[in-house]
Amino acid sequence: METSAVFAVAKFRGVEAASVQVISDVLTETGWLQAFGHESVRENMRALTKVAVEVLSEC
Repeated sequence: METSAVFAVAKFRGVEAASVQVISDVLTETGWLQAFGHESVRENMRALTKVAVEVLSEC
């Protein structure tokens, strides 16, 4: 949902857009596990941020 909004605005404005996500919640048959504070999620956020900075610095 969030990504569709980013791309819709980019198309309207005539600009390029990109989107990346780190999945932090898990929905199972037994319920919803909110894992935003979990260490693996934080590690993935750091890795994603590093890659995003590298890509944007090349623009």
